Amino acid sequence: MGFHVRMKQYSEDFTQSEQKISEYILKNQEEVVNLSAQELGEKTGTSPASIVRFSRKLGFSGFGELKIEIAKTTNSEEEELDTIISPKDSVSDIAEKVVNRAVTSLKETYSLINIKDLEESINLMREAETIYLFGIGASSLVAMDLMYKLVRINKRVIFNIDSHLQLAAVVHITNKDVAIGISYSGKTREVNEGIIRAKEKGAKVISITNCNKNPLSSISDISLNIPNEERQLRFGAISSRMDQLALIDILFLGVAIGNFDKIEDMLMETKEIVKKLK
Repeated sequence: MGFHVRMKQYSEDFTQSEQKISEYILKNQEEVVNLSAQELGEKTGTSPASIVRFSRKLGFSGFGELKIEIAKTTNSEEEELDTIISPKDSVSDIAEKVVNRAVTSLKETYSLINIKDLEESINLMREAETIYLFGIGASSLVAMDLMYKLVRINKRVIFNIDSHLQLAAVVHITNKDVAIGISYSGKTREVNEGIIRAKEKGAKVISITNCNKNPLSSISDISLNIPNEERQLRFGAISSRMDQLALIDILFLGVAIGNFDKIEDMLMETKEIVKKLK
């Protein structure tokens, strides 16, 4: 996992000293790789011990390993195109930027995966009597894709593109069900309200949201994270949608492989039915 992603993931847990260290590193990456813990401590008004603790909080063995990761990131950033489009971009520029952004974001999504949480989520989905999905806007398209996939392997799924009908379905949730909330920001009111109600009824709750702490991740039993990369003002959900789709594909395949022989027959039967319509 790159240090940028780790900093974003842990940023809300930083102490005041750690926040100073983080800000200095982000603004002075090329300089930091040539500094000792003592020198960085002096420049940030902290101490060598604080620098080491900060590095370990991010999951590195020490400041030396953090510097190696910073150096790698700095070099790769010089080679990559800026991922923000400009009015002067050609179609070729846009294509390259979009693909570079997708590859980078998916790699960061993979680095954020907690296998234990993923396995638990898959087991909960396998055992659930019904899976309830919550998502609006671009996230509703992700929820719909997951619904289509799960229905094909004989899972009972409740989802409606209308957010009010999503909330109306909550009255039927029991403690034998699973609710999945999908929201990049984690602050979507309709999604969070549905998840809160589902949890009150005893359902296990899984969220797919960005890696920073947010209202949705805080109320979930399990939070599956994607990078916190996209700006509040944007043309539309691009990398976040692809990251969400990658996670639901992992969940779907994890559920499916648990009863592969039976599910393979179901998929073949579905294929034959659809084939007759062509």
